[in-house]
Amino acid sequence: MVSNPLPGSVFQSLIHFAPDGFLVVDRAGMVVFANAQAEVLFGYSREELMGTPVERLIPERFRASHLDLRGRYSRVPRARSMGTGLALKARRRDGSEFDVEISLAPVYTDEGLLVSVTVRDVTEQRELEEERRRLLGATQIERERDRISADLHDGVMQTMYSVGLLLTNFLYETPTLTDGERGRIDDAIKELNQAIGDVRQYVSDLHPAEFNGDLRSSLDALVRLFTDSSTASFSFSGDLDTTHLEPAVAFELFLLAREALSNVQRHAEASSVVVVLDEEDDGLVLKVEDDGVGFDLADAPPGHFGLRNMRRRADALGAQLELLSSPGSGTVVCVHVPALPAT
Repeated sequence: MVSNPLPGSVFQSLIHFAPDGFLVVDRAGMVVFANAQAEVLFGYSREELMGTPVERLIPERFRASHLDLRGRYSRVPRARSMGTGLALKARRRDGSEFDVEISLAPVYTDEGLLVSVTVRDVTEQRELEEERRRLLGATQIERERDRISADLHDGVMQTMYSVGLLLTNFLYETPTLTDGERGRIDDAIKELNQAIGDVRQYVSDLHPAEFNGDLRSSLDALVRLFTDSSTASFSFSGDLDTTHLEPAVAFELFLLAREALSNVQRHAEASSVVVVLDEEDDGLVLKVEDDGVGFDLADAPPGHFGLRNMRRRADALGAQLELLSSPGSGTVVCVHVPALPAT
C-alpha cells in the first residue's frame, strides 16, 4: 500500500485555497463547509455560509426546481457535473447573478451522506463564447452578402447592361422605326437604367456603413462608402467634436444622412455631393447638398426622395427638416437640431 505523503492539514489548505469555490452540503441541504473562494464568489463570510440552505445561493426563480433535483440526487448520489449543457446561474449576497459550472460528488461519513460541491465562475468564458458565436454569425452573414452582391453585380447587372446596349443599338440601327416606337424603346432604356441604379444601390446596401458611436467619424466613413459605389464626387466637412452627443441623437442623425445620400444616389443624377456637419448658435446642423436634377417641391409626392423617413427621423429628434430644391438646381437637405444634447 502506498502511504499518503501529505498530512491532513495540507489537504485542508489545498481545499481552502483552491481556485474554485468548494462547499460541503449535508442531506438536509445545509452548508457545513465553505472554502475561501466560495466566500469570494458569493460575497458571504464563511460564518454566514455555514448552516445556511444551499438554495440561498441560487436565484429565487430556480429554487423550487432545485429542491426537487436535490432530493433526486440524494436518493442516487454519484459524482457528476450538474446541469451539463445548461446555463447555470448562482446568486451573490447582493442579489447579482453569475454563470457557473457545478460538479457534485457524494461523501459518505459516520454522520451520513454529505455532498461536495465545486463551483466555478465561468462568466468570462460564457461571454467569450457568446462573442465567438456572434463573430461567427457575422462572418457567415458577410459571406452570404458577398455571394449575393457578386451574383447581383456579375449576373443581374451585367445582363441588364447587355439588354440596354442591345436596345440602344437597335434604336440607332433601325431607321424605319416610327416616333412612337422610338419613344417606347427610349422609355424602356430609361426604366432599365433606373433598375440598374436600384440594383447598384442594393449591392451597396448589402455592405452598409455602420454607426461606430461617434457621429463625425461615422459620417466620414459613410461618405467614403458612397464615393466608392458611385460615379459622383462625395465630400464631407465636419471638424467639430461629436463624442459628447447623446448616442440616440447621433445615431438618428447618422441614419438620416444615410437616407439622404441613398436618395441622392438613386434619383439626383448628381456629379457632386457635399455633406456638412456644423454647430449653430442654437445647436447642430447637418446638411446634404447635391448638384443634381432637383425637383419641384410643390409637385413632390409625400414619399419622394425618402422625405417620409427623413421627416420621421427629424421629428424623433425634435429637429427641423428644411428642404430646398427646384428642377435643374439640385437639392439641399438641412436638419437643425435645436440643442447639442450631451451625455
